[in-house]
Amino acid sequence: MSFGASSAEAEDPFDEAAYSAVHFDQTLVMQLIQSKIADCRTSQRYILLEGFCNSNKLESDKQRLQLRFMDEFFAIEKNIGEVVGVIGLQNEKEHREFTVSDDMIEQIVVEEVKEEAPKKGEGEEEEEEEEAQPPEEGEEAKAPQWNPKDYKWTITNGNSKNLPQLFADYMGGRGNFEERNWKTYQSRDHNDAAVKALDEFCQKICDEGNNQGQIMTHYYQIIFNELD
Repeated sequence: MSFGASSAEAEDPFDEAAYSAVHFDQTLVMQLIQSKIADCRTSQRYILLEGFCNSNKLESDKQRLQLRFMDEFFAIEKNIGEVVGVIGLQNEKEHREFTVSDDMIEQIVVEEVKEEAPKKGEGEEEEEEEEAQPPEEGEEAKAPQWNPKDYKWTITNGNSKNLPQLFADYMGGRGNFEERNWKTYQSRDHNDAAVKALDEFCQKICDEGNNQGQIMTHYYQIIFNELD
């Protein structure tokens, strides 16, 4: 479970900016979770993890890049279990596709230096004419010279993928995405909508686990604002 992107004015009632898992040694965090699961283990097949993959709530870019979503996500799968769903209760929608803006396109400048051809000696002109001739039938043509200007290059340093983008790339065709505004649950307030959204999400995961065919993974974004 992720609390995703938040607006600048949003409160932080659980003090996640100070106690997010990103601030602590990842190995110790995983050991703590494993110990808690062992103490509270039941016959249930699924568990809810809250507080992971929420480093985008931190203040600075430097802090947010201390632990990538990919590292945290894969650590969960390696040490705890397979991720079958993610639900984000958040103030702003996060896009599933990584967008490359114009300022992220690198302009390639290739300086062409014209070299003076050395003076040709006797017999060299004939050899050059033979090399310039097109290849005969059956012979492999020479590959054109590589030119970096033939490709588009992007500058993505410090622009990591968000959690929906990572989830989509990792799950591929098994990933199912749903985005809803909290008002669709016809709730009296945000707390009631969050409870209904979690109930629906958990029921979806349990129903999916009982299917005999391909198991789908689910990513829910529940948006708590008046715009989306």
